Amino acid sequence: MKYIFAFLQPEKLPEKPLDRFFAMFDAANEMVDNLVTDDSQPDFDNLVFDEYSSVLETSAEALGIHLPITPGNDSSLHYRMRRAVGKMKLENILRRGEEEKLTLLSPATRSEIQLQIDVLRKSIETSSIPENRKMKLNKKLEQIEEIIDEGIIDVRNVLMILSIVGAGLVTTTGFLADAPGAIGTITALIGVEQDAQSDEPIMLERDEPPKLLQGPLERE
Repeated sequence: MKYIFAFLQPEKLPEKPLDRFFAMFDAANEMVDNLVTDDSQPDFDNLVFDEYSSVLETSAEALGIHLPITPGNDSSLHYRMRRAVGKMKLENILRRGEEEKLTLLSPATRSEIQLQIDVLRKSIETSSIPENRKMKLNKKLEQIEEIIDEGIIDVRNVLMILSIVGAGLVTTTGFLADAPGAIGTITALIGVEQDAQSDEPIMLERDEPPKLLQGPLERE
């Protein structure tokens, strides 16, 4: 394994097997995101994907973790694995009852956030920043889309990725025109959902508000 250790600090791996696997998984994804670019050669990309598969397979076997997807070296593997292991992480958080700040997003809010992600993607594509940076930023947007699509999010994780996107969109001539508004809108939409759920139990969304029962009519 040639590349993974550039993205991993073995001495800082968690003690628990599942948490250790998640750390290896995060490092493997960071490796792919940084090494596989528009400018990298196909033969090199295949080496990276081979190592990605080996890292996950070896880590899972050593730690006794059942992988939700059989590893392989195709270029779509890390997207499919990222989604599957993302669900494993969420299930682990809920099962262990850790005090993670989770927020449920309504379908309407998810749609509004997707519109803002599209604005950010257009800002990236029409900007003059280098192509390899555009690719990295688009991958970050794809991460946010995958998280939002789950419907329940760790707010800190989403805000962290948004901050990376925001920093990446800073150019020598200043921030791209539409980006601050889009990022601010996403943050505000999540904040509204947080506030709505802070003092109330999570309720299933209704298509229309319940009708008020009419009281008895007063006799004239």
